Amino acid sequence: VEGIGADVRLPLDVSPGRVIPLPFRPSPGSATSKGLAFFFSPPASLLSGTYSGSIGDPLGLAFTAQKPTSGKGVAVDGSGNIYVVGQSSQSANNSAWVVIKYDSSGNRLADAKMDCPYGYDGARDIALSGTNVYVTGNCGNSKTVKYDLGLSSVAMTTSYGGEAMALDPSQNVFLLSNCNSNQICIVKLTSALSFVNNVTFSGSLYVNNYGDVGGGRQGAIAYSAFNGNIYAVLTSTSGANSQVLVKEYSGSALAPVNSVTFAGPGGFIYKGNGVGINSTTGDVYVTANSTSGFIKQAAILRYDAN
Repeated sequence: VEGIGADVRLPLDVSPGRVIPLPFRPSPGSATSKGLAFFFSPPASLLSGTYSGSIGDPLGLAFTAQKPTSGKGVAVDGSGNIYVVGQSSQSANNSAWVVIKYDSSGNRLADAKMDCPYGYDGARDIALSGTNVYVTGNCGNSKTVKYDLGLSSVAMTTSYGGEAMALDPSQNVFLLSNCNSNQICIVKLTSALSFVNNVTFSGSLYVNNYGDVGGGRQGAIAYSAFNGNIYAVLTSTSGANSQVLVKEYSGSALAPVNSVTFAGPGGFIYKGNGVGINSTTGDVYVTANSTSGFIKQAAILRYDAN
């Protein structure tokens, strides 16, 4: 490369040491490729705490701060960068909404936070699409934030947030959240986080007054590329003998399509935790666990697209 203009723009997620091939005109017969190598230090952390560990470490990566500090969601982009969301006590009296970005080796690239008024506040789930990072949760009230790849805020809604989220190919956002006692909402937003529509139904996400710190995922939602539908996984009720509940809605209008339940042994409370979709067959995979009883149990359930 013999020169570069002041207004050259590279719409790329540049990580430390990455070599980016650039088009050039080689000498006749030459098969040489050239590129630019970018080396930089990540911006100073916005979080009060300590980063440690690595991807190869048996104990993994860690961010240590005042308790409680809890990871709630994770996503990986096409470059292998890792995004983690959760909550962390950044002072003695409050909790913070936390987003951390690592490269594929576990080096911190960026982070973002919002200081929140309550100890159970924090980010709950994350979804990626293209150059956009979507995060949902609670921070004083329900929130969903759209970030760029550097974790700078692009858009925010303070009206809608949830325990879990999913995106369709148009980057419409689907949120799974508590509406009120024993009422669950699925809310659909545009990529700019404007309201489209919603649907409510009976169920429970088992979120207590302290955010169930360390209690794992509270329900899940996924978009199916097989049929364009939305699948929500949660718990039928917050009482004894509750069942895993799987709800299916159309992705376009949130019209109800199907609903199934799974009941574990009598006396156990079974809670739906996670959902994954096979985009080729449409099969739906659900994870669940019991939350009471002397013997804790876990289950992996497989359903067809219907």
